[in-house]
Amino acid sequence: MKIGKGSTVVKGAPNYRHIKVFSESDDSKCYYVTVNVNDGKIIGCSCPASAMRPFLKCKHQKEIINRRLLQI
Repeated sequence: MKIGKGSTVVKGAPNYRHIKVFSESDDSKCYYVTVNVNDGKIIGCSCPASAMRPFLKCKHQKEIINRRLLQI
């Protein structure tokens, strides 16, 4: 899974950032994982799987967590 470089500030919430994650099957589709930069907590994802089950982590959120653990 490919993760975009950098992050985008969420309007109205300067401590939240959107991280772009590209779809595995189709590179033209991308989703945004929202992260709180103060504590590193993942808030949610814009993919349909996360919208259907917001309390479970989708594969995009898990990829961000895995990348964060690799950076430590």
